[in-house]
Amino acid sequence: MMLKMGRPDVDSEGDAVHHDRETYGTSLIVDGLNKANLSPEEYVALMGIHTLGFVGQAKKGTHTRWCMNPYVFDNTYFKELMLGDQSKYFRTDADRRLLHDSNLKPWVETYAQD
Repeated sequence: MMLKMGRPDVDSEGDAVHHDRETYGTSLIVDGLNKANLSPEEYVALMGIHTLGFVGQAKKGTHTRWCMNPYVFDNTYFKELMLGDQSKYFRTDADRRLLHDSNLKPWVETYAQD
């Protein structure tokens, strides 16, 4: 079975919906997760979506993504979070909160390991 990323009804970048750059205060993902009444384990797992994709429309440079390969779904987002300020990739306040919240940090550590 071959996994093909993307929506089948979008043929090119020009057909995709483009949002303004999302930050913690206006992030569609984080805002939705905060309203979803999730357990800490579920919340951290779903924040792992940042393993994929870019920040805004730019696709070059470490400041445009959360981890090294934004096309592969793995645990590198959590590994980069564990590096803290040593990580060279993009971070929002919501990302940093995962390490500073005592209910969330153990799950970041768990997901970073496996």
